[in-house]
Amino acid sequence: NDVMKAEQNFKVTVKKYPSSAYSDYAIYSLGWISYLKKDFDRAIKYFKQGVFSYPNSPIYHQMLFWLAESFMQNNKTDQAYAYFLKLLSKSPGPSLKIPALFEVAKIQFMKKDYLLSKKTLKGLKLLNVPDSLIPKIHLLVGWCDYFLKDVNALKTFNKVLTFSKLAPALKAEAIYGKGLSAIQQGNPEIAENILNTTGPQFPWFGELTIELANYYFGKKDYKNAGRSCSRIFQVLRKTPYIE
Repeated sequence: NDVMKAEQNFKVTVKKYPSSAYSDYAIYSLGWISYLKKDFDRAIKYFKQGVFSYPNSPIYHQMLFWLAESFMQNNKTDQAYAYFLKLLSKSPGPSLKIPALFEVAKIQFMKKDYLLSKKTLKGLKLLNVPDSLIPKIHLLVGWCDYFLKDVNALKTFNKVLTFSKLAPALKAEAIYGKGLSAIQQGNPEIAENILNTTGPQFPWFGELTIELANYYFGKKDYKNAGRSCSRIFQVLRKTPYIE
């Protein structure tokens, strides 16, 4: 109820007093409330209104960041990319510059521009990045290296796994990347070890097993290819794995 009342008050401020000293904060608050509600279309509407109506506002950079982030959450990456770049051209403070650069690197990666993404991440490493973001940066660098077929990929994924207090999802993704990189570099035994130690409960068990089977098929190692396929049936049929 308090949020609803606040939202109504902000709407009144924006409508009746668009030139008041607090109208920019009101429009920002409306955008932020919409974002928290996951109503990203409405958040985009409010943040865009704030960006274009109050270019001299002390919270202009924040409105620009959350406009870009709202587009990102709405899977409109081209628009998000454009607004993140616009924000970075305005020389924002590190609290906005660092996450904006990381989002830019992610979009570049999604566009399969792995070299540019890696370059952006390299520049990001030079800043005073929060500890919570460092493993994510290394993980994305690892994926860039993997798709570029860079031999450093395996080393980078191993680096991610050395971080303490690593979130379970990040750890699983790093292990998966390590397995894929090992296969790519002709070291299937590393992927085999991952599958043997993690078991079918590993989130990427099926995907890694399929890649391993494809590797063996490519090498005409049908015995190991068949064994890898058996692992897949283990998951599909929920029956014990048989050598």
